[in-house]
Amino acid sequence: MAATIQVPVCDTDYVVSLPVNEVPDDPEELLELLAAEAAPLSTWVDCAKAYLAAGKEDAFTHICLEGVKEDVAIEVERFFGKSPRYEQIQFHCALAALQMGKARETKDRQRRAEHLGAAAKSLSAAQLLDPQEQLVALGRGMLLINKGDNLSARQEFMRCLSLKNNGQPNIVGHLALAGLLFNTKQYKEALKHYCRALQENPAAP
Repeated sequence: MAATIQVPVCDTDYVVSLPVNEVPDDPEELLELLAAEAAPLSTWVDCAKAYLAAGKEDAFTHICLEGVKEDVAIEVERFFGKSPRYEQIQFHCALAALQMGKARETKDRQRRAEHLGAAAKSLSAAQLLDPQEQLVALGRGMLLINKGDNLSARQEFMRCLSLKNNGQPNIVGHLALAGLLFNTKQYKEALKHYCRALQENPAAP
């Protein structure tokens, strides 16, 4: 991620550059700054990522949970004149990804089930915001893989091919399918999707 977080200064053309390695230990301090400057939720997302990159999962989770609150969405829409639906979907999907990561790390079956249940709950909340958002379908596919249901995961990734990411075309569906097919030793099919991804976005790394 970027080395700094750009926080717009309210009612000006200026921004404050906050180094990601200098975010305060208490996320509430940062949220107060973001609220005071009426920062867009996309900046909140960047801040949450910075905490997660620093291994501060509690702070990451706190910002995500604050970001999905209805009153926050109302205030953001009132100020910017646009619903922060996509950013709130990002928060829900990020929380789901965190829970899936924890599920993979534990060997305890009950705790694994609890983590996957929490991930499913976050993805359901994201889906309620926009059932046609590609990011949600991608998260659902990853959840199905974690549950060992590769067939249903493939179907979800196929859905991704016809969906858009925040209204923009995206090759993530091809990449997700390619990764799944490669891991299940369907190498020729995987190669087809990698090639399609490169055809649609030659600049992809």
